[in-house]
Amino acid sequence: MSDPLSGLDDIDWAGLDSWTTEPENIPGRLRALLSESAEERHEAFLDVAVDLMDSEEHEVFSATVAALPFLLSLVADAGVPDRGRLLGLLAEIGTVVQPDWLLEGFDETSHLTPDEESFPVAHCVIPVRDAVELYGRLLEDPDASVRAGAALLLGAYRPASELPGVTAAYRKEVEPVTRASLLLCLAHYRMGGAELGFELALEGEFRSAPELPKAAAALAMVLIERNAAPEWARDELVRAGRKKKAKVEGLFWNAGRLGDYAARVLQHLRASA
Repeated sequence: MSDPLSGLDDIDWAGLDSWTTEPENIPGRLRALLSESAEERHEAFLDVAVDLMDSEEHEVFSATVAALPFLLSLVADAGVPDRGRLLGLLAEIGTVVQPDWLLEGFDETSHLTPDEESFPVAHCVIPVRDAVELYGRLLEDPDASVRAGAALLLGAYRPASELPGVTAAYRKEVEPVTRASLLLCLAHYRMGGAELGFELALEGEFRSAPELPKAAAALAMVLIERNAAPEWARDELVRAGRKKKAKVEGLFWNAGRLGDYAARVLQHLRASA
């Protein structure tokens, strides 16, 4: 079995920049992500996330660039625990320069200067985006959280043509959280307009699904149709938006705060009406 962290010690971590002042600790923290202790893995994950990204200032660092290949190797290895959570971290790193990408779709070109690529886009956004085929394969993973994390990344980095596996994965998915993630992914492929069949499927999902996919179906419809969305979708978003602080475990869209996402979408629509 190959080591997903092979080459970790070949990097001069102490010579890199990170959000913290101790980038030389990053290798140990990455290794702790493989610990048999769930508590140790959780602590290591929090430390790695803080090391690699300043989400408030929307910054990434040279240590982030060095760590990305190892994070991608970890999520590609079926023997690694907590890969769904790591996929969520990859999405945060890859979209950190555009925190409101959920509302309009991610646009990496908006972060390029006229004569050169910005540091985060060139070294973090593009590498995360270019692993889109890996995310497509992970839609078949037996771990529902991995499938949900893959759906998030595929929704952020819509390939030139929709991967056929996304629709197939949605049709057979039974886990509510992952099904909701796939619905939002498919909606991001269709921002600005969708075929009638998909909109009818969303309405069917709303009429018959459990609460979480129901809210995701309404959110998906509003993302597609904007101010022309049907009343049932807008009403559901108002209802969901009242639960702004509620967090859905395993849902990586907006860090699991679907109600907050719904409220922000409604605010965005009202401002653009």
